[in-house]
Amino acid sequence: MKLLLFMLTFSIYQITNAQGNGSIKTENQIELGLNYVDFLSQHSKLNRPLSGYSIGYKITIKNKHSIKLGIDYCNSALKYPKYPDLGTIALSFGCFSVGYSYTPYFKVLKISLGGKLCYRYMGGETAVFGYRSPPPLTEPVEARLEYNSIGFSPNTEIEFFFTKHLGLGINLNLNYYPFENAKLKGDGTNQPDPFYVQTYKPNNLNFIATFKLAYRFKLGKNN
Repeated sequence: MKLLLFMLTFSIYQITNAQGNGSIKTENQIELGLNYVDFLSQHSKLNRPLSGYSIGYKITIKNKHSIKLGIDYCNSALKYPKYPDLGTIALSFGCFSVGYSYTPYFKVLKISLGGKLCYRYMGGETAVFGYRSPPPLTEPVEARLEYNSIGFSPNTEIEFFFTKHLGLGINLNLNYYPFENAKLKGDGTNQPDPFYVQTYKPNNLNFIATFKLAYRFKLGKNN
């Protein structure tokens, strides 16, 4: 991962340097957006849209090829009942992504297709696995796992610029983390049953739609 980031950073530095010299036609873009996140049906109790935010930076070469860096964050922030059912009750994540996209169409709308690598470096899941006393039930006992995995995502971007520099758009991503193997851990006093720990599968698939505001600009002689 560190090697990938170094290579990408070096590539962006070279491209930016070339922009300053006017040797290639490039364009920069900064994006801020709100995320609509759905974990599909993997966790039935959380099968509802969640929210978060997104920050992105993109360099486009000759109006066709783009390299993009992004950060996404989401927190379920669900208010669960006093006596929730056993299972997942909350979920959050933060991820850093590096991607490439190609723009086959750019007239009124700019449509780009591509893919990206995602590193889910923070967040996780909380699950209820029991209660602290027998019936009548009182305080639920929770376990938590922390995400730490690399995944990938196909993505589509649709943008409309209403001025030379400002535009609105939507990013559509289907993120898949096939190597996520984080395990639930108790609170230090109460520990979930080992069988439950082994059979509980963390979320590894989510759909993100980002509604964004974009600002594009050029450097050097490309202005």
